[in-house]
Amino acid sequence: MIYNKTLRWREPFGGWEKTDTGLCNRILHWEIAYVINKRNYFDYRILLNKTDWPELALITLPETSAFISYEYENKSQDLNFITVLDVENFEVRKASKIDTDRLYYMFENDELYLSQDKHWYSDFGFTDINHLSKKPIDKRPLSLIKLRDQFIEDLLKRNSYDTVGIHIRRNSGVKYDDECAGTLPESVRDEFWGFKDKSPKINHEYPFIPDEKYFDIIDNILKVNPDQKFYISTDLPYEFFSYYKERYGDLIMTRYDFYDIVREHLVNSEMNVNNLTRGNVIENIIDLFSLSFCKFLISSDKSTWSEFAQHYRNQPTVSANDDWETVIKPKYVNPDWGQPEKFEEAFEGKNLDINDLKKIAPKNVSQDK
Repeated sequence: MIYNKTLRWREPFGGWEKTDTGLCNRILHWEIAYVINKRNYFDYRILLNKTDWPELALITLPETSAFISYEYENKSQDLNFITVLDVENFEVRKASKIDTDRLYYMFENDELYLSQDKHWYSDFGFTDINHLSKKPIDKRPLSLIKLRDQFIEDLLKRNSYDTVGIHIRRNSGVKYDDECAGTLPESVRDEFWGFKDKSPKINHEYPFIPDEKYFDIIDNILKVNPDQKFYISTDLPYEFFSYYKERYGDLIMTRYDFYDIVREHLVNSEMNVNNLTRGNVIENIIDLFSLSFCKFLISSDKSTWSEFAQHYRNQPTVSANDDWETVIKPKYVNPDWGQPEKFEEAFEGKNLDINDLKKIAPKNVSQDK
């Protein structure tokens, strides 16, 4: 489809790694386009290159469409993406560029209205609305993102209804040394070193948070509520955090509890799931939205994944590094937030029992509500 006005938002890193697709970085980058478009009365259509955004098969972003390129080489795809087919004037040209200087000028001077051209493309590296906006945004654009499939949404919501979400980041970007290795169970220590050696070599900005901190938080919460369930969201393969399940049993849920159900449903819906294997799309969407639907969050510092989960519905959030007595306990015991009433009505205030979850097939999950 040809749009009269477009904001062609390029992937900010020039590509992503198999083990770290930068999904939430891309979403925060997209928020800039949404804010600019809003200031322009939503006259523009935001375009995202489908090659960089395979998740668009499962989620919708407002005022946004996928751009499909039939070029196979990256540079050709990029050029195709920023090329405007001006049907009215019967010509082909490049869209106008929003580079770093223009972007900062627009926000610093509150001049977001675009009048010089009908088609623009982003030509700057990763930044986000927090660094650009002069004042906090009450309702983040990311909160408008929706799951396309109602069955998947109901499944994840129901099983996160009364759950504490914990985000554990251990993969790319996390500092890791012998001291960190010594905190892991011996059964995974050597294999984890090999796994980290294969991780993308990016700037190490994130601190390694040892399991002991998470165990202390979980144990303290269980003293308050022995039946509390937890959802663990992590960038690790299952073998590197399965010992949480071994320690806490069915009180722990992960994306692997839902993956087979969701995949079967997508296959039955005649979706080609082979198109979603690159970048672990199904796993990532399950993981991100399960965490975001939880009633209380334990976040990882500086993580855009945690940032998305927190601002998606603005539930109480603490850092894994916060003190239990002075910060975490008061927020958990006396939260200033509750799940929306429609959650209560739809799910009767109950999570599915983990044993019942294992029996669910897509055809009967809605009947269980």
